[in-house]
Amino acid sequence: MNRRATLAVACMVLLALPPAQMRALAQASPQPSDVPQYKLIVLRGENAQNNIKKGRATRPVVEVRDRNNKPVAGVAVVFALPSSGPSGTFVGGGQLTTVTTNNLGQASASFTPNSVPGKYNINVSTKTGGQSAVVQIATVNVLTTAVVSTTALAVILGVVAAAGAGTAVALTRGDNNNGSTTQPGGIRIGTGGAGTVTPPR
Repeated sequence: MNRRATLAVACMVLLALPPAQMRALAQASPQPSDVPQYKLIVLRGENAQNNIKKGRATRPVVEVRDRNNKPVAGVAVVFALPSSGPSGTFVGGGQLTTVTTNNLGQASASFTPNSVPGKYNINVSTKTGGQSAVVQIATVNVLTTAVVSTTALAVILGVVAAAGAGTAVALTRGDNNNGSTTQPGGIRIGTGGAGTVTPPR
């Protein structure tokens, strides 16, 4: 029997099968895999705060894993920062850098935040074998918190404590250079914790 006749017989056999068996054969046939070859896992840097004044940023770290969830070494990973607005620069001064995963399948990229405060995403991607994996790492540039002086902090704590005890408290200024007493101004807290705020006169 030649090849053409063999194919004809095979088609006739398939057509004679019940629909349920036809569906079973179709499901058992090899299908293109939809499972990505690699995936990116964020290990460090999610929701990190980057100090603008000190020029310090949390270094993002990702791990590349295969479809069996095993770390993959030697894979090129691209880190990308926004080109404008809140952002930063990688070593060398650009917003794009490529890092190869180490023997643990991990890649990281140091960067310096720019002077613009606000939230943004670091885009991380890898592509091999015609398939790509992408993940975004949310981060934020922040200004330093204002420092409260020791004297101001002591006054605030004293006022709060007096208010809790129901003691009358007033923050006033002393005598001026002419010897006359200025009208007290500032915070006044009376019995029971009720208070008023008045400007100096």
